[in-house]
Amino acid sequence: MFGVTSSPSDEELSCLILVDRRKDRDVPKTMILAKDLELLALREVRSFPSGEFVARIELERSDPDWALVAIARDGADLDRIQYAVTTTTNRLKERYMVRFDW
Repeated sequence: MFGVTSSPSDEELSCLILVDRRKDRDVPKTMILAKDLELLALREVRSFPSGEFVARIELERSDPDWALVAIARDGADLDRIQYAVTTTTNRLKERYMVRFDW
């Protein structure tokens, strides 16, 4: 039902709850160069609170996977930066596949 109405009923609210099925299917990932991913990660980490203290992001390679390592300046809130790096890592792993051989 479209238009201006009073508050929705319980039946209408139950219809608005959607299941996120993106996690169930394989979404193609974009291939990216490791250096480009480091720059992208730095931009995203700096958008978090206390992210302005992050001087550099490095990509640490392990055989099947990778991790981000942040180098921060003095005065940084390390708990916030760790949260920012963890969140950014999870987001980037969903979107990108790193190519180390390029």
